[in-house]
Amino acid sequence: MEYSGIRFGFFFLAEFGDMFIVAALATACFLGGWNVPFFNADTLPWNLGNLLSLGVFLTKAFAMVLIMMWSAGRCPACAWTS
Repeated sequence: MEYSGIRFGFFFLAEFGDMFIVAALATACFLGGWNVPFFNADTLPWNLGNLLSLGVFLTKAFAMVLIMMWSAGRCPACAWTS
């Protein structure tokens, strides 16, 4: 099946969205979620603490996406047709 134009874009957008959802779940379950290692975010004002926690969570999730993309590119699966 050929994908061209907007169908190709939607297909890969869905792939990357799924990859981010899996990375966000892995971050929440295994990497401590929004907790900053060796730092108590409660000492900051509430708005800065929330922004810091959001930034930490997104950084961890995007790091997981980077690891998934790197591992998929580095060790591609064998094609089932071969």
